[in-house]
Amino acid sequence: MKNAQFWLGLLLGTTISLVLSLGIFYYYVVNEIESAKKETRKEYEGLKEYWNKYMKEEVSILKETAIDVAKQKLKDLQELTKEKKEEKTEQ
Repeated sequence: MKNAQFWLGLLLGTTISLVLSLGIFYYYVVNEIESAKKETRKEYEGLKEYWNKYMKEEVSILKETAIDVAKQKLKDLQELTKEKKEEKTEQ
């Protein structure tokens, strides 16, 4: 009987300690994940605010500049082809 009680107590104690340690570990992991989510959300909001405040305007200016340069290049190419056509017709 004492031998059976010893093994039952050992099994029960091991099971309880395992359940408690897994519970504490799970609680710790969940807290760390939630903390990381909050931190990431805060950083995302900060980057979004920075984008809306500073970078959005700069990107729109760069887009406009690129469009203007492309239009000028198109005009230059059109004039160049027009000049070449005129030279061919004169010859």
